Amino acid sequence: MSQTKRERVTDMLETADRESGALLSTDEALADGSLLEVAEAASEFLESNDPQAVLEAVGLDMLPDGSEPESIPAAIVRGDEREVEALKRMMNLAKLADDADGDALADATAPLRDRLDDAAELEGETAEADGDATSESGANDADDATDNSEEDDDQVDETDAADDADDSGSVLESLADGLVGDESTAEEATAEETADVGDALEDAVRSSVTEFGDDVQRLRDRLETARTDESAEEKAGEDDDERTAEDENASEAGESDDLLEVDLGGDRADHSSSRGVVRHSTVAPSPSDRADMKGTARFSTMPEKND
Repeated sequence: MSQTKRERVTDMLETADRESGALLSTDEALADGSLLEVAEAASEFLESNDPQAVLEAVGLDMLPDGSEPESIPAAIVRGDEREVEALKRMMNLAKLADDADGDALADATAPLRDRLDDAAELEGETAEADGDATSESGANDADDATDNSEEDDDQVDETDAADDADDSGSVLESLADGLVGDESTAEEATAEETADVGDALEDAVRSSVTEFGDDVQRLRDRLETARTDESAEEKAGEDDDERTAEDENASEAGESDDLLEVDLGGDRADHSSSRGVVRHSTVAPSPSDRADMKGTARFSTMPEKND
């Protein structure tokens, strides 16, 4: 935060103190609108700067415990009393500019001036009564009475000056309270609203986290189910492939055996006897099986020669 903004805030607060004191003694401040001008400047400053910049301008950017406030209400609750007072005065000035005009300001300051006038008249009557009592005490005590009267007048003047200073310092707060309501009520309402917003935000976040966790768990369950189904399908496919391969192997083996039996069938029949004892048949073969018996018989017509 630049020193310029902090100096602007200090200057606005000092000017507001002077103009507030002037309201108690004269109507000239109302005529030229000096206090309202300061209030408008304070309102413009608060509106044109973000909360962090405002807190830095009044010295509340760092709390007494060394932490940084998260918001203006938090700074008001935990900040240094003097710096919090400066922030409240700036807020009162801004409210004064937003909700008041010259006539409303005059109406608000009239009771204060009347109260001060009544107090001054009461002090004057007291001083006059003291003066009368002193004059009746005799000519010999005239000088002492005069001195006492002067001392009383001095004390009255000092008291009036002190009262004026106190009243000047509280005029701004009184005006703001009279025009826009009690500042403490506004702060409590702001704090309650902030707490309500914080609770609502916390509930929303907790609900969102819970729903997100449920969604994640459902997604995990679906993924696990999908993986289980996929594994089962893969296992079933592998089993089918194995059975198909076994069937094909069995079929090929059967075909090979059939071919082998066809090729070797005669050999097995011809050589079947070679596996056992050799036996020789004593039965003559059938004439039909003899080659020499299958020829056609021819008879010769030539006469036989005599040797």
